[in-house]
Amino acid sequence: MNNKFFGDIVLKAKLTLRLLKDPRVPFYLKLLPVLCLVYLIVPTDILIGPIDDAIVLYLGMDFFIDFCPREVVAEHLRDLRSHDASSPASAEQEKEENVIDAEFKEK
Repeated sequence: MNNKFFGDIVLKAKLTLRLLKDPRVPFYLKLLPVLCLVYLIVPTDILIGPIDDAIVLYLGMDFFIDFCPREVVAEHLRDLRSHDASSPASAEQEKEENVIDAEFKEK
C-alpha cells in the first residue's frame, strides 16, 4: 500500500508539472499550485510541523488536476503511464506484485 500511495504522489507531481507547462490549461488554474508553494514558504503554520504543508501540497495538486480540462489530463496521464510501463524498474515491480507467497511442507 505504501508503494502505491507514494507512487500516486509521484505520478500526481509529474502530472502537475506537465499540466503547468501545457498552454491548454487556463492561467487562473495554474495559480493554485503556485499558491500552494507560496504557502510552504510563508512561515505561519496552521499545524505544528510539516503535516499541514504536506496536506496543502497534496490537496492543491489534487484540486488542480480535478479542475484541469479532462482531455488534457487524460492525454498526459496516458503518456506518463506508458512511459512508466516501459521502464525497467516498473517491470521489476510488476514481477514482484505477481509473486504468490505460500507455505511448503516436506513429506
